[in-house]
Amino acid sequence: MQKKPARSQQKLAKTYHVTPKTITRWRQAGAPLHDPDGMALWLEQGRRTAALPGTATARQADHRAEYYRVQALRVALKLEKEKGLLLRSDMVSDSIARGMAGLFSELERAFVDRLPAVAKGRSEAEVRDFAIKSIEGLKAALREAWSKPGAFDREVAR
Repeated sequence: MQKKPARSQQKLAKTYHVTPKTITRWRQAGAPLHDPDGMALWLEQGRRTAALPGTATARQADHRAEYYRVQALRVALKLEKEKGLLLRSDMVSDSIARGMAGLFSELERAFVDRLPAVAKGRSEAEVRDFAIKSIEGLKAALREAWSKPGAFDREVAR
């Protein structure tokens, strides 16, 4: 078997956030180093078998199990990030705040600014229908606006 270049070893170590020595041990143990899904599974299996009776002291087994759990989590997170499925918490918080501001603005516009004028001289059923129509229109506008990338970089369409 031909030895891999040192650069590849270092790149894999950086990818999995471990030392090159760990990559060498994993390679010798048959780890699927170039398959992130396979590595996540391999690390998880290693975590489960690390605590088998007779393989180490209980404390060492606990440390090894935790090590493999963290490694599996790192690989899984890296894969999720590569797939574009992770969002930064500050971006989510900001988006929620903007979305709520837009929602409150639309509610105020429909029910504080427009409802009194619409309600004058109308029956209770007509006012109720206006409220239902306004709410459904707001829901549709919000669903459409919030489903697009960068949705909260602009106001909800009026």
